[in-house]
Amino acid sequence: MDIFFLRHAESLSNCNGSYSSDPGEPLTQKGYMDAERIIPDLLDLNLDIIMCSPCLRARDTIAPIKRELDISVNILPALAEGQNIGVDQLISPEPADFVFDANGELFPPEDESAGAFLSRVRQSVSTINEIQAKRILVVSHGHMLREILNEYLQTDVKICFPHDNCGLTHISIGSGVTCHYINRIL
Repeated sequence: MDIFFLRHAESLSNCNGSYSSDPGEPLTQKGYMDAERIIPDLLDLNLDIIMCSPCLRARDTIAPIKRELDISVNILPALAEGQNIGVDQLISPEPADFVFDANGELFPPEDESAGAFLSRVRQSVSTINEIQAKRILVVSHGHMLREILNEYLQTDVKICFPHDNCGLTHISIGSGVTCHYINRIL
């Protein structure tokens, strides 16, 4: 199984140099243009399925590729933005919780604990592993992608893997985990 991790295109907060946990935050004009620009690179991946965060900026990032491909897109609430957990923080997992937003969609609560976030990371990895597909695109957020990679690579020490907007990471799961590249900018 090949898994490609894509961080969403530039959002308003990213443009201002900060992170956002607002699920409704849109892309910037540059973000919308980048989502269109990366279509050829994503087409070259020969994807079987897309797993996507429910946040608007992630959905808007994959909208152009979804128009081009007849492909299943699964919105996974566990892939929503999370918090930045420092490399030296030891966090114990806690049960993940979800709440319905005004549109009836599931999201983690605004006051989510670090332990609940780590549980969502593990839920995401478990869901990805259960998919019967060979080539999967996971579209999410920098903090989430960083923690998913730490889970897959089972690092002894937590690593702060970089993920720029439209940065792509590729791992293969077979008898072990092979990391082909991290944060290749599309």
